Amino acid sequence: MLGLASPGPVAAQTVTLSLSKDRLVEADAATAITVTATLSASQTTATTIALSLAGTATKDTDYTVTGTQSITVAANATSGTTTLTIDPTADTITEAGGETIIVQKATSVTLTVTSATLTLWDDWKAHDRVALVALYNATGGANWTDNDNWNTTTDIGQWEGVTLTGGRVTRLNLWTNNMKGTLPDALGDLTGLQTLYLYDNQLSGPIPDLSALTALTDVQMHANQLSGSIPDLSALTALQTLRLDNNQLSGSIPDLSDLTALTILQLNANQLSGSIPDLSDLTSYLTDVDLSYNLLSGSIPTNLSALTATLEKFWIDGNQLTGPLPTYFKDFDFTLDGFYFDYNESLCLPNDTALQNW
Repeated sequence: MLGLASPGPVAAQTVTLSLSKDRLVEADAATAITVTATLSASQTTATTIALSLAGTATKDTDYTVTGTQSITVAANATSGTTTLTIDPTADTITEAGGETIIVQKATSVTLTVTSATLTLWDDWKAHDRVALVALYNATGGANWTDNDNWNTTTDIGQWEGVTLTGGRVTRLNLWTNNMKGTLPDALGDLTGLQTLYLYDNQLSGPIPDLSALTALTDVQMHANQLSGSIPDLSALTALQTLRLDNNQLSGSIPDLSDLTALTILQLNANQLSGSIPDLSDLTSYLTDVDLSYNLLSGSIPTNLSALTATLEKFWIDGNQLTGPLPTYFKDFDFTLDGFYFDYNESLCLPNDTALQNW
């Protein structure tokens, strides 16, 4: 098959391949994988990229594949897709780091094409073990307060602080454990994780991408030295508790409007700037919001009135907020210590007798 269906593109043209899934285990059934080819620039004529498969996994031994192994990008478009169905084959051979299936261009293709890799794992325990070892190595695991069985051949379900459910790591309880260092990107590979407790350690550096951890319900990484911005959390729609307080995080608070299960949001005692985020879509469960002692500025959003049925605590003291306090706060049923707004030099009470008497 020719690499191009028509006269060649300009010399600078490149193609990037990507996969809808990047990991499977041997026990998985046949799985449809969408392969997308993205051009660096559109062409006036159609472009066809023939594909081939390489890697450490052996076709027809470790897996079988069906589907069209070529992608046509239509004229004036920048991407096209094909679907390959990968059926892993179980065996008795242990591959500690998994085996790879590399989707790449066929030898006939003259374009520059960046390949994409799918990893076949023996099982999810083997997959999760690699991420746990990366966490151990990156955070001084040898010096943790409690590290029983970590980085040994013992079943990972017996590693201190690790809970397995159905062969997946679902809970990490490593608080107050003398963890020091930067969290590895591999933390984002624990895709079965529901509870992440890493608080009261000495972790530093940025929070890694957690967007693949869509089962997370409880994230508590407060009382560390984490820095940088809060990553995009919009995919974590099951999240109920988010505690990142008492760190050194900076930048604006990301969009949280998709986290409709959120009950507790504590981001206080950081260096966060910008405005108070829109929380008006979190009307079902949100009870506790603490944004105090940051660098937040601007006025208090008017749409927080949507939270009158659930919100019990709203702390925004110690910021740089301005303007009058919205009159709707008198409609909230806060506890005695549920609402703090002092130490905002330019925040003032409005000319509203009911609020002033509240």
